[in-house]
Amino acid sequence: MHDPHCSAGELPMTTTAYEIADAIGKPPPTAEQVLVIESDPHTPSLVIAGAGSGKTETMANRVLWLVANGHAQPSDILGLTFTRKAAGELAERITQRLDQLADVGLAQRRSDDLLDQPTVSTYNSFASSIVSERSLLVGREPNSVIIDESTAWRLARSIVASSDDERLIGIDKGVNRITDLVLHLERSLRENVRSTEDVSAVVHDFERLLDLPISEKPGKKTPYAALVTAVRDVGALSPLLDLVERYSSEKRRRGFMEFSDQVALALEICRRSPSTVSDYRARYKYVLLDEYQDTSVVQTWLLSTLFSQQSVMAVGDPHQSIYGWRGASADNLDQFARQFAGGTCKTLSLLTSWRNAKRVLDAANRVVGPLSNAAASDQASEQAVVADAPGASAQDVQLLGPRPGAPDGTVSAYMAETITEEAAFLADWMAEQLATATTENPITAAVICRNRSTMPLFAEALTARGVPNRILGLGGLLSSSEVIDIVSMLRCIWFTDAGSALIRILTSPRWRLGVSDLAALHSAARWLSAHGGIGQQPLSDEQNEAKRHSLAPEDSVSLIDALDSVQDAPDNHPMLRGFSDAGLSRARDAARTIAAIRTRSSLGIADLVRIIEKELRLDLEVLAVTGYRKQTQQSVREALIHARRNLDALYDLIAHFLAVDEEGTLASFLAWIEHAEQQDSMAARPEAPDPNAVQLITAHGSKGLEWDVVAVPRLVEGEFPAASRTGDGWLRLGQLPDELKGDANSLPQLDWRNAETQQEFIESLAAYKQESKDHRGYEERRLMYVAVTRARDALLLTGSFWAGQTKPKGPSPFLLELADAGMIAALPEQSEYDENPIDPHSSADLWPADPLGARRPVVEAAAAAVVNQLRDAELRHSALNDGQQRDDGGQPVDDDIRARIPDNLLTDIDLLLAERAANQRRNTDLELPDRITASRFKDFVTGSQEVANSMRRPVPQKPFTQTRLGTQFHAWVEERYATPRGTADTLDASVFELDEEADENGSIVMGAEPNANRGSVAETSAFEQLKATFEASPWGGREPHEVEREIHIRFAGRTLICKIDAVYSSMIDGEEHFDVVDWKTGKVPRTDQERADRQLQLALYRIAYAEWKGVPTDRVSVALYYVGADTIIRPESLPGRAELEAMWIDAVTAPNSGWKRE
Repeated sequence: MHDPHCSAGELPMTTTAYEIADAIGKPPPTAEQVLVIESDPHTPSLVIAGAGSGKTETMANRVLWLVANGHAQPSDILGLTFTRKAAGELAERITQRLDQLADVGLAQRRSDDLLDQPTVSTYNSFASSIVSERSLLVGREPNSVIIDESTAWRLARSIVASSDDERLIGIDKGVNRITDLVLHLERSLRENVRSTEDVSAVVHDFERLLDLPISEKPGKKTPYAALVTAVRDVGALSPLLDLVERYSSEKRRRGFMEFSDQVALALEICRRSPSTVSDYRARYKYVLLDEYQDTSVVQTWLLSTLFSQQSVMAVGDPHQSIYGWRGASADNLDQFARQFAGGTCKTLSLLTSWRNAKRVLDAANRVVGPLSNAAASDQASEQAVVADAPGASAQDVQLLGPRPGAPDGTVSAYMAETITEEAAFLADWMAEQLATATTENPITAAVICRNRSTMPLFAEALTARGVPNRILGLGGLLSSSEVIDIVSMLRCIWFTDAGSALIRILTSPRWRLGVSDLAALHSAARWLSAHGGIGQQPLSDEQNEAKRHSLAPEDSVSLIDALDSVQDAPDNHPMLRGFSDAGLSRARDAARTIAAIRTRSSLGIADLVRIIEKELRLDLEVLAVTGYRKQTQQSVREALIHARRNLDALYDLIAHFLAVDEEGTLASFLAWIEHAEQQDSMAARPEAPDPNAVQLITAHGSKGLEWDVVAVPRLVEGEFPAASRTGDGWLRLGQLPDELKGDANSLPQLDWRNAETQQEFIESLAAYKQESKDHRGYEERRLMYVAVTRARDALLLTGSFWAGQTKPKGPSPFLLELADAGMIAALPEQSEYDENPIDPHSSADLWPADPLGARRPVVEAAAAAVVNQLRDAELRHSALNDGQQRDDGGQPVDDDIRARIPDNLLTDIDLLLAERAANQRRNTDLELPDRITASRFKDFVTGSQEVANSMRRPVPQKPFTQTRLGTQFHAWVEERYATPRGTADTLDASVFELDEEADENGSIVMGAEPNANRGSVAETSAFEQLKATFEASPWGGREPHEVEREIHIRFAGRTLICKIDAVYSSMIDGEEHFDVVDWKTGKVPRTDQERADRQLQLALYRIAYAEWKGVPTDRVSVALYYVGADTIIRPESLPGRAELEAMWIDAVTAPNSGWKRE
């Protein structure tokens, strides 16, 4: 049906859409598609395209028709959409069809010149190109950095936290909440092209409502509480606007931009530069605008400023307008004719669903029916509900009909008593649907949730049922077990109070500490709190009282501090009484590993995460959990990619963070992650449907995607549709007044300016709240329509009366409407129970969880098979060495065990054993590394073969220990000399040098994070003693000549890397001499061999520095300073370069050294 204001003109043409399709071997377009394809190329037009109606194909064919009939060259065409995925698909389809058109002689062949190609991009990318080309016209630099949501949040939070505006106290909100309000307000201003002055004027006028008479009738003498609250919240905009100004200024100072900034700046450029508008109009004569219902006000103003009265075709569906919360306006479709055509335009429709089966489409039409103004199509007239509902689009939107030959499909529903039963039913249904999948005909599936909070429950149910699944988006990534482990470890090494993260690590498959041992760790923390340290007597009452005043409660009972102390305490220490033998061993191993990783905290984040991945053995765990190969046809490479995808996605996330974060520190990364977890505001990562796993995604995130089977859970009152959160609308704290929004006419109206009394305002407010609630209901109905239309063939709709609440939730109105129409079976509307039947104590879970779970019998059988095979190989090897020959082929694997092992696992076992045998038969010596560190030199010359073995088959090594006290001291020394936090004792340090061992009394001071003020009383005292000792040392009053100097020299054909803590210079007999010093907080060497090991490294330091400085070695001295013992070690003699190189060559060329000879 055409818009009543529109008319269609007849155009002469030489090649029809039918002829083009026939020429390139494509199916003929439908009649409705022909109307769109052959629409007048010289005037604006609007296309209402329903879900799955083939709009991408039609838009591509529109381009072919324009080119084939000489209306346009490919370079004249601009296509805009919202996602890179959609832009890529449209661009690929257009270019392929243009080539096909040239092959049949209906168009000239395109050149390879990029300027001769059609332009297809996202709306934001298009705005960015304008800013890049023309920003200097408005005094802005073109090379701004685009920041994402969480980076913007961190920047805004720093502005809020540094503010001393006393008006913020009256808002009575935390820093994080105020930060959210500032960001929302700032973006609302940009999206609607408003200034802070515009808002301030509204605030000033609104505050005057308190001056109005209370009522025309006497009686009430105090202002209405609702008005007082509204004036207070609207008045709070004033300090927020000041923060918005500061935040915007800081973004500009740093060269940062958000997407909304780019679009607003592009609009400003176009409004101030007529030449820009004329240039773009000449460049792009034909414009296609996809998903137009999702554009924001500022985007439509930009596009209409550029292309009004030009050949613009906008394609959209008001029924899929679901992004109002992020600035999109469904009113844009209604305003298209006014903005682009001066009031009238041609309106066309695509009304055939090429995606949905009949019953799925019937359900979708029933859901969206109340929003339609038009009569139902013939195919869906029996089910359609036609209503002149408020909030529906002004466009004549008909209901979709099925494609010719569409299958019936299935729509099922289930209303359970409890959410646990609902999840189990959904998992069973999904398993049944996927059971018919084959390699040739895979089935894609999704669970579409209204919000992310319920996803883990349904994911667990799917996993328990044996159905592979994955939660999409950043929230899904951060909820995957391997990523949780990595983030928990990062928190453990940075925060001393990250007790929850530590418990996660200790109960992970790596250590599996039990509940009783965790309780013992807590008891150890309490013991330390009461005694002030491992080697201390109980604190006096006065000391405990002073401690309570100086430390927060969580600091006095730190599990991380306790774990450090458990590692160092002697076995008979009273704080260890509650540990089991196995638990104590595991706890100490965990402490050593965490301490070792902590010493690497100054590394780049990606490098640090790789260390954590290896130390926690997550690379092996993800392979084990995924079964390594689900199908024998799957290649090893595909299996690895599938198993590691969450880990690889985390590295991608880190790379993105580092690209936009100014600091790039571990602390800033953890803050960024924390915001993403709390807000879950990042868009889902675009991913194609995966036939290997059920994908869990939000309804908002599902738009633009489709699956063979779809389940939509939690269809209950208050959840889907969600309860209205708008409340008082724009009167809520931090909201842009509706009258300042570009789509104000389509929003509920609060008639506050015409109120003559406070009572009239209250009456207007009540009506406004009801309209806002209804408006929210329309948005939820559109969201449900999007969720339903994602299903091609099968749809399941579920709900349950009871979850965690005290009152039951009835079925969603959407379910009841479908049941009333006979599209699903009748559902119970009330629960059988008066009280929640879910007993929180009715079930017992094993915690910590068994890492193998249901796979334990299979894995144990596989392990037994490996043991048998290895024993067999060892027996045969022994027999051959004895000159004996076995003729029975070795002891076979027990048939019962073999029968329980899947064939693909037996294949892997055979491959591993074959590799082992091949390695035994051939020379497996390695190439020597090109780069060696001074700290590894000793390892090469004393244990060359061990080094080679560790590199040949890398496994997590036993980590060394360094207490936080040592790290804190080094950070203090580096800060004292005004240098950045260094790595002299972390990257280039041997195991022995970084060990902190107990003194002769068995006491070790608990560590502390660098620059942290959370240490124990004993730790603070020890740290102060170290500082005092250093100040009194020969170096305490001297300024170093060099600090943290890294030197690379050629050594025995290799690159030798030396990292030196400090170098001091002095004049002796008129010549400058240098003293190379390494700070040590560990134990002084006790044996001659330990001293000799130190001398090798110091000898290399001396040679490296002398050569780098260009002075003789006799002008370079070296020393080790053990600060805790106030002991200086200066070698009496050191080997020279020739002797050191000879030691190296002898070691790496010796027989069985493990290294290839050069």
